[in-house]
Amino acid sequence: MTSPKRPRVLIAGISHETNSFAAGQTPLEKFLATNDFPGLQTGDEIVAYHRGRNFGTSGFLARMEDEAEIVPAIWMHGGAGGPAEDAVLTYFCDHLLEAFDRAGPVDAVYLDLHGSMVTPGWPDAEGEILRRLRGVTGPDLPIVASMDYHGNLSRAMVGALDGLSAYRTYPHIDRAETGARAAEQLLRIWAEGRPNEKALLRSDFLIPLPFECTLTDPSRMLVAMCEELPEGVSALEYVPGFPAADTAETGPAVLAIGRDAAAVRAAAERVFQALEAAERDFAIPVYSPEAAVARAAELRGTGPVLLADTQDNPGGGGAGDTTGLLKAMVAADLRNAALAIMIDGEAAQAAHAAGAGARLRLALGGKHGPEGVTPLEAVYEVRALSDGQFRATGKVVGGREIDLGLSAVLRLGGIDIVTASNPMQPYDPEVFAHLGLDPVGYDMLGLKSSVHFRADFEPLSRGVLIVRAPGWHLIDLDVLPYRNLREGMRLGPLGKAFGA
Repeated sequence: MTSPKRPRVLIAGISHETNSFAAGQTPLEKFLATNDFPGLQTGDEIVAYHRGRNFGTSGFLARMEDEAEIVPAIWMHGGAGGPAEDAVLTYFCDHLLEAFDRAGPVDAVYLDLHGSMVTPGWPDAEGEILRRLRGVTGPDLPIVASMDYHGNLSRAMVGALDGLSAYRTYPHIDRAETGARAAEQLLRIWAEGRPNEKALLRSDFLIPLPFECTLTDPSRMLVAMCEELPEGVSALEYVPGFPAADTAETGPAVLAIGRDAAAVRAAAERVFQALEAAERDFAIPVYSPEAAVARAAELRGTGPVLLADTQDNPGGGGAGDTTGLLKAMVAADLRNAALAIMIDGEAAQAAHAAGAGARLRLALGGKHGPEGVTPLEAVYEVRALSDGQFRATGKVVGGREIDLGLSAVLRLGGIDIVTASNPMQPYDPEVFAHLGLDPVGYDMLGLKSSVHFRADFEPLSRGVLIVRAPGWHLIDLDVLPYRNLREGMRLGPLGKAFGA
């Protein structure tokens, strides 16, 4: 007796968190190279790399490999930054559609997406990718996807998909679980048939990134509401969006998918009404650099106070080299503090040339704007050196091989400055440990991150303060020169309306 034929699933992935207001475009080369994310992968290397890691693809594989034959196509990650070049979308689509054609008959497609990628020619890049894919699959082949919590869920994306699962944590510690949920949705489609009912509801206000953290309400409450699926509903997702992507699709959304029209609509409306009612509850205090340093000195308890330099977060399109917070820390004459990560390859290279223990004059940081940001010129002591390569151990990117390029610890007064060549948020303890530093030993830590640092550092701290220092990833959305939002979209909770 012959065993039944296993279904075949083509898998692929592309990710970029696009900040429309960041300087320059993100080139194709960044998607092909390895830094804090893996570079281009094709064929079997996709499967080999993702097993046991915390990506959507990892979770999908863990759930689906025993159920289906996996046909890996292409996977690429460009991190975050200014709009991706049109060549990125062209390159990915050409390879994806070629792989689909070469694979022969498949029974489904799974995509590991971000959801906020923008290129000059395609503001809804994932919608365009899905449109092209549908052009070759036809209308009946199941397509499911996993997606970042910060995706901007578009009508084109929803129209092309049969299943969708978005992260429910920020910091993102559930990437793999999200991929596994997408796999469960596909298995349900094979067992019950494709869902024919969808409800997409989109809010009319934007949420700045630090306010989207799921460790506190209202975000914690909203993602929890998506955990229980009513009868007749196969997917229920709350996606707060990435507000720095200037598109007509940008903003919070709720999506329900299933086979019962009434149940699908009711599920979506229940979460959406909770989102609308919570608008005024999203805002949290934000401090100037000077006020944050002063307030941190007042907080009592054990562990460091964490100062989140959110507007220079490279994970949101920041350059990672602004000096506003650092200058405030220096002006306060802090004796036991650290800042990470200052992205300045020239300074790191000079430190390596000088050697550990050397003292050298540097113009540190401040090389990529915005206007008014200047380097911090001083004599620094080289405390430690590294090639920047290590294996992450934390909850967000644990198990991933990281390459920060040439890295160093530069000391100025009582402040240790982790300096590296390649951009990355300081969201893993090994950022400090691989240079011989213990983050818990400091009184104050400046971290160029918005929320991801909280997963590993907040439990060790005595408090977190959000800092509004100059940078490209602005928290005050009403000062951004939006051009493409939906008319009337409010620029933040209770903010002024776009176009008003």
